[in-house]
Amino acid sequence: MTEQDLSLVRVLYLGLSVGVIVFFLQLEAASPRVPFDNQRHRWWHVGRNLGLLLLVILFADLVVGEALLQAHRVVLHSPLTGLGAGSWPLGAQVVLAFLASDLVEYGFHWASHRVGWLWRLHAVHHMDPHLDVTSAGRAH
Repeated sequence: MTEQDLSLVRVLYLGLSVGVIVFFLQLEAASPRVPFDNQRHRWWHVGRNLGLLLLVILFADLVVGEALLQAHRVVLHSPLTGLGAGSWPLGAQVVLAFLASDLVEYGFHWASHRVGWLWRLHAVHHMDPHLDVTSAGRAH
């Protein structure tokens, strides 16, 4: 995957993510599961959760993400894995990357519920009194 391809994937991912969040914020405003006392309280809640999400994204992308991007050389270009994805079409590479990242995320989330110190970090996500689309971003 070239740098240009990677940039395109990042822009598409960001656009889709923002679009989904905006759509569900509008849907939830029309019919909230747990109503807020007032609009100011709702926007404080949304701002806090999205702020936490932004910090997580910055940390994940800048610290963890860059290391994982370098790991692709080992996984995808090593004769030991037999993947040789560099010669695969871009669509197949995107699907493979999505499946791999989803599997890693599932494993980390599973561990976050079972490993004590990870649970203490992850529990913030489960303590949101108003569950909405921004609650997923409520994490350390």
